[in-house]
Amino acid sequence: MVSVKTLFAYLIFTMLAVLCFLYLLFPEQALRTYISDQVTACNPDLSLSMAPIRPTLAAGLKTDSLDLEKAGVRLLHIDDAQVKPDLLKLIKKRRQVHFHGRWAQGTVDGMATRDPDNPAWRMEADIQGVRLKELDLPRVLHADDHFSLAGVLNGRITHEGAHSLRNTSSAALNLSGLSIALNTPVAGIDKVPIDKTNVEFTAKGNTVQVKTVTFDGPMLEGRISGSVQLKSPIGHSRLNLSGNAKPRPELIAKLQETLPKGLVNMRNMSSRGLPFRILGTIDNPDLAMR
Repeated sequence: MVSVKTLFAYLIFTMLAVLCFLYLLFPEQALRTYISDQVTACNPDLSLSMAPIRPTLAAGLKTDSLDLEKAGVRLLHIDDAQVKPDLLKLIKKRRQVHFHGRWAQGTVDGMATRDPDNPAWRMEADIQGVRLKELDLPRVLHADDHFSLAGVLNGRITHEGAHSLRNTSSAALNLSGLSIALNTPVAGIDKVPIDKTNVEFTAKGNTVQVKTVTFDGPMLEGRISGSVQLKSPIGHSRLNLSGNAKPRPELIAKLQETLPKGLVNMRNMSSRGLPFRILGTIDNPDLAMR
């Protein structure tokens, strides 16, 4: 008669054997090809590179690093990326996966869903504690020779689409402790600190609609809205933005020290603000005061 201990030992051995076979026969290359194909389907200009993919005990996947690039420029770098499918949804033929990773010293957590009768993926992600200084944003915008950014980014992003021309995205973001350091000082100012910044935008295809950008700091407060028509390369994207900036006493004092007297009515500027419009391209913006 076989004892309970023997049965238990056989069971443990079988489970370990199955796990070993799953690990050794893990179809990494097929998965890499599938994931890359999905990214290319969303936008042919995007490319994805990853460290080796490994299975996890919780029926998921993980990789130490993941990079998303466009035209040789890195748009996104994620460390310790993990993906875990919702097995109960698979029974209902609905694909749903949860993902998590570390992004620029912060975190990104979200969920991607795809219904069987809809080729489009829907993604929702929360980002927390992302450090702007760690991002490649100025380089992506071809503006790294002009300025650098620091601060902490939080917010929520949604995306849906199966093709770049039909993709729709939206975001509600907030930045705390934003600091814009100018490589070439303007009117004697080389750094603009902003305490609070809120950004809301939607994007469909190649058009980004900036609903609102509000900012408030010790030197400046104001708002911006408008649209950006994305083009390739990104520096050729067309700008159509307008807004109003109201300087605070600290900035007014600096401007009075550097600007010729009578050039700007400081009293009107401090009370009503200074309306402006930004046209042109990202590489060559045209700033006009109204």
